[in-house]
Amino acid sequence: MPQARTTDRRYEGVTLRMLTLAGSEYLPAVRIFAEEFKERTGAAIVFDSAPSWFLLQPWIKSAHASSAVPWDLFCNDLEFQYTLWPYFLPLTDLTAKSRYDWTGFFRPVMEYGESVPTGEHVRYGLPIRVRVPLLIYRSDLIATVPKSWDAYEQMLADLTSRDRYALGCVGAQEPMGKMFLARYCSAGDTLLSPDWKPQINSDRGVWALEMLLRQINRYAPPGVSGWNREYAIYNFLTGKVALAEGMTPPVIDIIRHRSSAVSDRWAIGRCPGSGKTEFTSHSFFIFKSSTNVEAAFEFITYATNRANAERLLAAGDYPARRDVWFTPETSSARPYLSGIADAIDASVPFAPGVSQWFDMLKVLWDGLTSCLAGRVKPKATLNDVARQWATLLPPGGYDFPYRE
Repeated sequence: MPQARTTDRRYEGVTLRMLTLAGSEYLPAVRIFAEEFKERTGAAIVFDSAPSWFLLQPWIKSAHASSAVPWDLFCNDLEFQYTLWPYFLPLTDLTAKSRYDWTGFFRPVMEYGESVPTGEHVRYGLPIRVRVPLLIYRSDLIATVPKSWDAYEQMLADLTSRDRYALGCVGAQEPMGKMFLARYCSAGDTLLSPDWKPQINSDRGVWALEMLLRQINRYAPPGVSGWNREYAIYNFLTGKVALAEGMTPPVIDIIRHRSSAVSDRWAIGRCPGSGKTEFTSHSFFIFKSSTNVEAAFEFITYATNRANAERLLAAGDYPARRDVWFTPETSSARPYLSGIADAIDASVPFAPGVSQWFDMLKVLWDGLTSCLAGRVKPKATLNDVARQWATLLPPGGYDFPYRE
């Protein structure tokens, strides 16, 4: 239900333009919040949606280069602030002045929400939802997810038979990247050393990539490289695979299929080892060039408040406020939430605070694609990724240590 509200139309005639990504899972809720905000304050919010995630950063940079920025707001991944922070308005003072409620958020939201390449603790975004790759498994076949990757691989072998494969996944670059990083990071390894040298091509990196290749080739169905998220979920729901790894589906996509072969026989766990995997929070940012900062800030504080976080959770989404996940009502009705929260708590953004994160991620994805297609061996793949990362980073790194 919408929140009880007063109406004073104090921003009558104001139009806020928001740049975002078409098809984003947070958009339906944000559009509802925008309509409610207009009813309360008179401010209209217009959405400009990029057709591709890869276009968001170029569009923003191009607009600033031409000194014609049409947007007041931006909503997408937290990591964009690592590169685009010079274009965004710092929110630290505004949140303090407005007494914004920072209690109850997930640990990675608070720990990495202030990461920028200056090493300063400045917050540029307000988080609305969180996302991590999930490990969804058949609870009638798997009692608990093994604690080590070796035991996990043995489990995959035991579950694979003539009638069923163990491992389902999405064949696209992004999910494969998440699956590799889960294996690489599971022992606490970081992408870069404290003095900013790439470590991705270490023995641990080669071990992780060789393991991923082996597990996909032996325990995933033929053609899995062509699966999208919907088809991977379908194969899990119809019992063709025993678990689905590396995906970020809203749990509602599984719950609604009451007549599926797995019905209520599923659970969610975090990956073996430390469980560390790739985190992001979808956050709101205000452009420095906005002439309607007061209205823009009021909208994003409304969209991210506790009551709206509860509404997100009720709709099957993953709000950034952890404390709304665990009330007496939700804990009994949705036992799977603890598995998702565990995965979120153990996660970390890709290359936190590194302005070159976007290009580094694309290099990694391209390298993994070639390797998984059999064109390049794991060691050569990761050596090339490390070489390209070194050219992207400033010589000698930054004047503060890299950390995750």
